This record gives sequence, C-alpha cells and structure tokens, in this order.
Amino acid sequence: MDGGSDSGDDYDDHSGSCRIALDVDGVLADVMQAWLRMTNPGRLGPLSKSDMTGWDFWSRYGVKKRDFYAQLDACWNEWDSLPPTEPDLARATEGLSRIGAVDIVTARSPATNRHVRMWLKLHNISYRRYVHVAAGHMKADLDYDVFIDDSPVNAEAFLRNGKRVILYTQPWNATVADSPPRLVRVSSLGQAAEAAALMALGSGYHGSQ
Repeated sequence: MDGGSDSGDDYDDHSGSCRIALDVDGVLADVMQAWLRMTNPGRLGPLSKSDMTGWDFWSRYGVKKRDFYAQLDACWNEWDSLPPTEPDLARATEGLSRIGAVDIVTARSPATNRHVRMWLKLHNISYRRYVHVAAGHMKADLDYDVFIDDSPVNAEAFLRNGKRVILYTQPWNATVADSPPRLVRVSSLGQAAEAAALMALGSGYHGSQ
C-alpha cells in the first residue's frame, strides 16, 4: 500500500481512545460544487448536485474515469475557493477530537496533498495526523475504530473488514441502507460526533436520515 502519515495540528494523542478516520472530499470539502462550476459551462444541459446519483454518475454524462479524477485534482488547484460541506467545520471537528484521535485519511492524488493540507489549515480543521492511501478501499486495512466517509464503495470495504462506518449523506450514496450499529447515516458532522461517541461506548447509534 502506497501510504504514509504526518502530523497535523498538535493535539493529545488520545492513547487508548477511539480512533477515527475522517475523509476529505465529500465530507469536509464540497469539491463537487467546484467540479460543477468547472465543467457546467461546456455542457449543453448543466448538472446539479442532485444529479450525482451513483458513485460513477459521471459515466452517464460521457465523462471518462481518468478525466473525472483529473478534473477533481484541478479543482484542488483552487484550494482556497473550495467550499466546505457545511458551516463551522472548525467547531464540528473539534467536537470529534474530544471523542477520540481523529486522523485525516484520504486517497486524494499525492499531487494535491499540499493543497488539501492548506485547505484544512484555512478552515481550522482539528486533526492529529494526515494519512494518505493509494486507493479508497485501502482505508479499510488501516487500524481505526470508526470511519467517517461518503463513498458507498469504501463503506462496503469497511463493513467487510468488520469496521464501523458513519456515512456522510450525499446523493451518490443514497442507496446505502442504514445498518446500526455498524453503519449509520448522518447529515452533519455534529451528528457524526454523536454517532462516534456512542460507537466508542459500544452502545450503537440509530442515526438520522
């Protein structure tokens, strides 16, 4: 696995506490809004985020996989204009960090890592380490108790490996069913913090649509 880690901001290492893996694209950064701004001007019929049903939605619009991911990388070139998924991420991620050790775990292209880290700093995201993996499904092999992610493909991999998943609601994961206590769906990071706290206690969580 082509991955590594480095330190984020200075937080307690939470030895023995819940280990939380926090995704970036689609959970913290609303990169798909930037993708729409980039690609809609050249499209006869503009798309909206609600059209992005299914993980490979782009294939329905004649976009090749390699082109789609290259376009996402290009969005990160304008990192300082990428919108967050919700307001006040700083408070939300601080809340997560009070529950356990939060690492940013991402399969972003290595060429974008510097921009991602600058974006995290811009938005005062609380985290312990920045961890990169070569592909999203490889996250499931890492030693975390809870994964907060938006990918339905990653969610399946987490469940196969016996992990607990907090699925951040997006149009492309709408078909994934809630399956408490192992998989719960949330619509905000505040709800994710509640879910992670209960998962850490082993009491489960019944989520919120």
